[in-house]
Amino acid sequence: MTLTVTVATSIDNEVDLEPLSEDFEVVTTSESSRMQNVNGKRFVSTRWDVTLEPLRTGRIEVPPLTVGRHKTAPVVLEVLEREANANAGEGQDLFLEVSVEPRNPYVQAQVLYTLRLHHTLPITEGSLGEPDLPFAIIERIPNDINYRTQRNGRNYTVIERRYAIFPERSGVVKIPAIRFVGRVQDSRKNGQFNRMFDRGKRITLRSEPVELQVRSRPDSFSGDTWLPARSLTLHDPWLDSPPEFRMGEPITRTFVLQAQGLLETQLPELQTTAMAGFRTYPDQPVSESRKDTPWITAYREEKRAIVPEQTGSLTLPEVALAWWDTQADQERVALIPELTVEVLPASDSATAETPLDED
Repeated sequence: MTLTVTVATSIDNEVDLEPLSEDFEVVTTSESSRMQNVNGKRFVSTRWDVTLEPLRTGRIEVPPLTVGRHKTAPVVLEVLEREANANAGEGQDLFLEVSVEPRNPYVQAQVLYTLRLHHTLPITEGSLGEPDLPFAIIERIPNDINYRTQRNGRNYTVIERRYAIFPERSGVVKIPAIRFVGRVQDSRKNGQFNRMFDRGKRITLRSEPVELQVRSRPDSFSGDTWLPARSLTLHDPWLDSPPEFRMGEPITRTFVLQAQGLLETQLPELQTTAMAGFRTYPDQPVSESRKDTPWITAYREEKRAIVPEQTGSLTLPEVALAWWDTQADQERVALIPELTVEVLPASDSATAETPLDED
């Protein structure tokens, strides 16, 4: 919709549009002046044309706007529900489509939110909004995807953009509609010259809002840290090829934890019980969130220097981490079993020499 504000004089002030921000988004603003001569008298007026996008439906008041010492009268509008995108693809040149997986996630588990902009006409300029909701962490998956598809016999070019959303509280969570504002060039216009100087037709699209039913942490979960993941692995290279242990000589042990559908900040420090016969020195952990696939993979690597304090058979205790498998909807435990090792004497003990007594 376009709101026009006119002041019957030349004026240096700008119209204050801040009062509109509560119920409208200001898309564009243009200003023009006009001079007329009527019966030998000169009349000057200043006009602003403001393109607005209502942020909600129902009865909305356009509040009074000020220009210098001038003020407009309020205007009441009845904003109707926009026609839904349920018929998307049925002859439309452009449409927005949203997919969400899953719609009933667990709290703090990843939701994959995918936006698809379908178009048959060249887009000369455009701006696509982003999901914005409180009590959630939102991460954009890098690199949009471009491809072609067919709907109802029409060929479309698709721009696909993906986000990882981690709801921070349970209950009903509403993801608002996403808006696309841009211009498209009508390739059906006659003549290359006309198309060259055509900025294109202004287009505004809005996706469907999405409602999630976020489940809380199950009471049956036994772990200390809530880890709702699509998959989780815990790896220790020593299980495949244990090193040689010698008393007093440090050896570095490495644990690698990976979880799909979580962020690195959600991964806990691995807990181990006291190890009789060993001293341990933990190193600074390394962690990151890998976004090379639609489902974010959290990675954490922990290194610990282990020093045997005696020879003989010693046991390294198991390392266990409980997590919730969101695919199977059940608790699982990632486990590194206990490992019994044989600690040899220090490497220099065999060559140590006994000092001779002096006469």
